[in-house]
This record gives sequence, structure tokens and C-alpha cells, in this order.
Amino acid sequence: MKHNLKPWQVISKKRIVDSKWLKVDEESCLNGNGVLVDHFYIESRPEFALIVAFDQDKNLLVVKQYRHGVQHVMTELPAGMIEMDEEPMHAAKRELLEETGYEAEAWTHLFDLAENGNDSNRHAHCFMASGLHRVAEQQLDDTEDLTYQWIPYDEVVRMLRTGEFEQAFVTAAIYRAIDRMDHEMEYQTDQTKQ
Repeated sequence: MKHNLKPWQVISKKRIVDSKWLKVDEESCLNGNGVLVDHFYIESRPEFALIVAFDQDKNLLVVKQYRHGVQHVMTELPAGMIEMDEEPMHAAKRELLEETGYEAEAWTHLFDLAENGNDSNRHAHCFMASGLHRVAEQQLDDTEDLTYQWIPYDEVVRMLRTGEFEQAFVTAAIYRAIDRMDHEMEYQTDQTKQ
């Protein structure tokens, strides 16, 4: 079994796409075994914040929007790009307010997920929000066209089991939030028994 995994050494790099939303570099590298890996492409996209927001009755706040890549409407979580020099938590709070008009009293960082460790350096910063209250109307950008709705907990579980949440980030974040809520309930139950 090999134990000395080494990072690749970049021999050359050329930017072939350079836009606000996507940068693509073409690299030639030597892998850990010293083998030349030519024409390797690395995507850079803005990191984003994603919010799992359950109300006190365990209804989940979701957004629905058309996604042109898959060419249909998807059920997702409130989410959005983290601006330059913005903290992920601040972006999460801003995006929840803009997309739904809701603010939250409590925030928990769930985890950060790599989009695709092989050819992308993008991460999703996933948060759980609770103590929700509506304070404003949606404040959507010109390019956004989405609606939001509440889904009861039992329906959320059914949708997870049947694969109706199609995006990997969304599915992983909801599962993690449910796991966290279950552990918190177990802890509270244990405390009341003492």
C-alpha cells in the first residue's frame, strides 16, 4: 500500500475562460508518480452559501426555480454566491433575506462541501437557520426568478428517499440538518430524564 501521496506539481498554466461566473485554467502537471498529466482543466467558480431553514413545526423552507443546465424547475434550498471579501455566514443571512424575505434568530454552520475535488476548487458553505420570521418581501436580482414554499417534514423525508431533491449539495445539507436536529432532540430528552 502506498502511503506517500504527493501533490501534483504544476508545470504550466494558461487561463482559457475568464468571466465573473467562471474561470477555467488549462494546466500541465506532474502527478505524484512523476507522470506528465497534460491538458488538465481546473474550474473556478464563486463559492456559495446554502441555507437549511426549518420552522418550529419542522417545515422546510425551499425555493423553486428553473435551471437551464437540466432544463426544468428544481426544488432547492435558499442559496447564493459569496461576494468578494464577504464572510460565508453573512452571505447566508443576506441570501435567505433576499430570496425569501425571512430572517433567522439562530444560525449553525453544518459543513463545507467541495463541489468536485478533481477539477473544481469551489465549495458550498452550508448553514442551518432556525427561529424564522418574515421581515420583508423578496429582493431578487434581475436574473433571478424563483418562488419559495414550506414543505412539511414528512414530505421532506419522502422527497429525500425518492430522490426528488436532485442537487447533491441540497440533499447532503438537508440530511445533515435532520441528523443534527435528531441529536439535539436526543440530548434534550436525556437532560429531562436526569
